[in-house]
Amino acid sequence: MNGKEYPRSVHPAGLVFYNDKGNECGGIALVNVESGEQTMTVFDYSNSEEIGLGKYESEDGSYYEAGISITDRVPLGADIEKVGSVGKERVSISNSNKTATIRLSDPAGKTRILLSVDSAGSPVFQILDTAGKTIFNPLDSLK
Repeated sequence: MNGKEYPRSVHPAGLVFYNDKGNECGGIALVNVESGEQTMTVFDYSNSEEIGLGKYESEDGSYYEAGISITDRVPLGADIEKVGSVGKERVSISNSNKTATIRLSDPAGKTRILLSVDSAGSPVFQILDTAGKTIFNPLDSLK
């Protein structure tokens, strides 16, 4: 970034995208991690990751997940080596072992709205406070 090379947290195989200034602006990565395999396509803000589309499968096949994640940008001028290259996740849409989930999070990255349907077809809709406690669940009125 801006002529400086930063160490990677993982060592994937894949492709790196660069903009016309020579800065990384995303990529496609395939990573074997200790517990399985991850594949990701990422598009970056000017100084941090922005949108990630990925999938993970455990080595034994007992767990899988696919989804999209949208993060806030790390503040411009921040020391990436100190704060990292990933901002707080704000939007997440995923399918994990047959549970479909949409999470909307506050600027601190804490889930505030949760919408999901589990593998049995049961829905969940919750509005949460900053501690993660449900403060509103419209499905409670249906019980």
